[in-house]
Amino acid sequence: MTATRTYEIPADYEEYIDSIHWHELKDAYGNSGEVYRCEFSPPGVCGPQSLPTLLKQLCSDDEDKRMDAVLDGIWSRAYHQGTLYQATPYAAKALLILLKSRSIVEMSGCDGPVYFEIFKFLNWCALCFRHKPTEHAFLYFSAAVTENIDTVRSYAADADTRIGSMIEELLGRINSVSPIP
Repeated sequence: MTATRTYEIPADYEEYIDSIHWHELKDAYGNSGEVYRCEFSPPGVCGPQSLPTLLKQLCSDDEDKRMDAVLDGIWSRAYHQGTLYQATPYAAKALLILLKSRSIVEMSGCDGPVYFEIFKFLNWCALCFRHKPTEHAFLYFSAAVTENIDTVRSYAADADTRIGSMIEELLGRINSVSPIP
């Protein structure tokens, strides 16, 4: 029996995730497509999950799985202690695609809705990437944001003023290196 999802997820979200050759990309723990198990965590904590699995898990109806994806997964693998990796811009693009679904507004995360966590992640990535603007990863990241600029801007008027501030910072950081239309 297949569980039905409560949230509407853009069709191209999982298609995009499935189209990436994650095994060819590195993240904080090595190969992004491989399962990683935290050596010091008890069973059931911090994995094992591959980065593409974590991205899909972010859309789960199970709040605990979403929290694991946010707290122990995506941040840890794609943005670990302020370091960005080959897989980071690809994960960021997937998250930008997910933002197209306004139903994620109802999905809870750690400090608020899941979309808050996504913008927090994107903002930290932009902060780190802007120090290395000529790298392929930054160019891919900034192109992904620019490609989804209407979606990003659609969240700017959110009732949570932290979202508007994060979007302003995100776009400012990218625009300081690569002009956004």
